[in-house]
Amino acid sequence: MCTAMALLASPTKAAVGNWDISYLSTATNFTQGATNDITLSYIVGTGRAFNIDLFTNDCQTAIDITITNTNTRTVGDPSSTEDTLEIMFDLDKTDITSSNIWDGTNDVLEFCAVLQLLSGSDAIKEE
Repeated sequence: MCTAMALLASPTKAAVGNWDISYLSTATNFTQGATNDITLSYIVGTGRAFNIDLFTNDCQTAIDITITNTNTRTVGDPSSTEDTLEIMFDLDKTDITSSNIWDGTNDVLEFCAVLQLLSGSDAIKEE
């Protein structure tokens, strides 16, 4: 007796989710009494944990200005694979002009924000 057996494999796609990061905008509001002095907006994969660090414009040197508060807001559509992430920073306004992110020649703030999407403590994507 001869028996033949065929194994059929069908490709499957692992569900890894959306790890996209897309920068949208920076908004500022330094009026007296204002909160959320700097707001950074991104499109990110839905439900992703994240970490953000601010540096001088070389993207390596730590900023030397006090961040007094950080707030976040995530807005998403349940049917979408992307969320809008807003990260809002309050700075000690009295330190701005003596900080390493102040360009006194042009009277502007210059900084670099590095956003990481995390899986546990591991950075999966960075921008």
